[in-house]
Amino acid sequence: MFDMRKLRQFIAVAEELHFGKAAIRLHMSQPPLSRSIQQIEKDLQAELFIRHPHGVELTNEGEVFLKEARNILLTVERAYERTAKAKRGEIGRLVIAYQGSTIYDILPRMLVKFKSKFPQAQLDLHNMDKNEQLLNLRNHSIHIGIIRHVNNEPGIVTRTLAEEAVYIAVADDHALAKQKSLTIKQLEAESLIVFPRTNRPSFADQVIAECRKSGFIPKVVQETEDVISALVLVSVKTGIAFVPASACNIKIPGVSFLPLNDKQLSAELCCIYLKDRRDPVLSAFLNTL
Repeated sequence: MFDMRKLRQFIAVAEELHFGKAAIRLHMSQPPLSRSIQQIEKDLQAELFIRHPHGVELTNEGEVFLKEARNILLTVERAYERTAKAKRGEIGRLVIAYQGSTIYDILPRMLVKFKSKFPQAQLDLHNMDKNEQLLNLRNHSIHIGIIRHVNNEPGIVTRTLAEEAVYIAVADDHALAKQKSLTIKQLEAESLIVFPRTNRPSFADQVIAECRKSGFIPKVVQETEDVISALVLVSVKTGIAFVPASACNIKIPGVSFLPLNDKQLSAELCCIYLKDRRDPVLSAFLNTL
């Protein structure tokens, strides 16, 4: 079995074709270098060099061994390099869970930024509701969740990423569609579609609470699983819907988006992750946010 030091010594002699020059290159004396090469030849039971008075030349066996020795060194160097990158979070697989409209704007922009800094990192995306994200965080199936509403959870860090403006989605031929912007009070008589139906409290509860603050109890006609379902119902004139700004990137025929003037209502976007998880690729992602 050869150690890396002996391989480097052999390569130096093979490249210099002279023991004295190779010894100078390796910053060592010639006798121990000669003994090292002799030991390699003994172990291989093959002659690697033909010795001449003024230098050496490689035998056929020596040519083969030189090629393999260089490949071994390259492999080891690559292993060291990739291990160092993994420690810095530059490579590895980052598993991200997301919910709802985050996939239509903010999350892609975050991922573009991350990949521009760490192009060798792999991304694995999964659509999960709030309860699924919390469960999969705790069993280490995902690294991070991107979510809108989450209560304080033991062992889970919640970090605010953005505050999105809120828009009102209406059918193109709805009377409100002619407005440039709207206030919550203007929606008092409207049929309202809210989402999500499950994992409360949620964006739906935030919308209902803001309507109550504006002096009326909203007429909720339907609760849907997600923003896409809500927009489809808007397009068939079931009602109107409050949506985060990122939902405006969803192209549903027959739906218009109007900005909401009430600045007190915004859609908070958060990321959640385990407090004690120490994966370098997760740290690298968090540092780019």
